[in-house]
Amino acid sequence: MEVKIVSLPEAEDPDSFINKHGKDEFDELIKKAENFLEYQTRYYDSLGKFDDPATATEAIRELVKPVALISDELKRTLLLKNIAKKFSIREKLLESELIKQVKQTEQFERSKAKIKIKNDTSTDTVTIAENIRIESPVIYNLEIEIIKLLFEADKNIKEFLFKYIQPDEFTAGFHQKIIRVIDSEFQKNENVTADSLFTILQDEQLETYVREITFDKHSISSNWDSRFPGITDDMIILKFAKDIVLRFRFEKMDEQIQANHRELELAEDEETHIKLMQVNKELEDEKKKLKEVLSDKELT
Repeated sequence: MEVKIVSLPEAEDPDSFINKHGKDEFDELIKKAENFLEYQTRYYDSLGKFDDPATATEAIRELVKPVALISDELKRTLLLKNIAKKFSIREKLLESELIKQVKQTEQFERSKAKIKIKNDTSTDTVTIAENIRIESPVIYNLEIEIIKLLFEADKNIKEFLFKYIQPDEFTAGFHQKIIRVIDSEFQKNENVTADSLFTILQDEQLETYVREITFDKHSISSNWDSRFPGITDDMIILKFAKDIVLRFRFEKMDEQIQANHRELELAEDEETHIKLMQVNKELEDEKKKLKEVLSDKELT
């Protein structure tokens, strides 16, 4: 099923529009309906998101997310080509971001297939991930990266991560349980080790899960040595931690911004419109400040 969107004049719904303008005019409007990707791109374009490199990056990333969930590779390619041509966006930029998103989605699906638990009342097996509702594979994968860092990094990195991320923000219940254990033990002993954390988990299924995800070590860009001569391993890990935190916080704030946009479309009174727009402006300002705080000027 393909979803298409038509923009009606403010305060109009299909019934009121037909009553005022007639069915023929409404049918003409329907013929001009855009698919969701075109609609979203036009919306970002109207906000000037593609005029600035920083906002263009975020906009392109948001555009590609739903495309990555389309299983038909040909359809994905045609959608991106159409958007690139219609809005004069470099096709390579879209393709590059799509590859990243598809890999994240595939990793998410592999994790669901791998990590299984036995059902006490049945011989069937179900995945841990299937026991909860996961809204975003991007958030899910970022949670995994944070857990891996907390198991592998030193106390300074742990302290940095807990400064910006709280266990309750994790969408996966079993991720919340794992990070709460780490947080609790870290408060007692800043030098807590991975081995002691495995022991404290006291849950065979969670321990198996954590060993699975931490077995795949972080892949840090191999060209950093040439870009930043003399950079230490500690600085690389710190940079990686900052990137993870920034992406996690941005994803969370973008989720709220999108939820507010949906409320804006449904809101009928001006006061609610103004309030939601102000909240979104504050979130955008917060993103800018966070990006400045977590910048890596010390590496350049």
